[in-house]
Amino acid sequence: MAAVIAANLAQDSLQNLLGHPEIHFDNCAFDAARARIATLRDRVAASSDPAQQWRAFGALTHTAQDFYSHSNYVALWVERHGGYERTRPDEIDGLDETLLSCPELRTAYFRFWWDVLYHLPGRSIFRRLVPPRPDSHEAMHLDGPERGPAFPYSVVAAEQRTRFEYEQALSLLRGRVVEGAVARFHDKAP
Repeated sequence: MAAVIAANLAQDSLQNLLGHPEIHFDNCAFDAARARIATLRDRVAASSDPAQQWRAFGALTHTAQDFYSHSNYVALWVERHGGYERTRPDEIDGLDETLLSCPELRTAYFRFWWDVLYHLPGRSIFRRLVPPRPDSHEAMHLDGPERGPAFPYSVVAAEQRTRFEYEQALSLLRGRVVEGAVARFHDKAP
């Protein structure tokens, strides 16, 4: 688990933030992000080395989880189900196919040098003078509880997607002819 978490967190390196919207489901790079997830899922299944599998799975889960905190998925789901006053975070369906293919679905645009300005000292003055664009990462992201009532919904949806991806990985591993593939992925001797 520690290796998976470390690989997940490593996706937020400066190297991965610049020019790689597919890693973070940013810039409406839906096709590239989905392709990345599929490629990493295939790496989990193709490798016989658990360390490589864990790195691939950690990277995969980062991308999948960022979708919910970097998109308007939660806002669309909450709106379609009556608003925050009529829903609870544990009710969200993070795998709702109608929303995952909804034409109104958008992800945040990350413009590194611009978004960084909102995190420098004196940012409240900067924010008042130059409010973030509505489609910017700064305006849309749900990366912490301070982001308001949508944050717990994004966490639940990301957890659902993580479980889904875990089951997908296990299914691929079970389909391999290599004996003990699932046991090795779970760090247990076959």
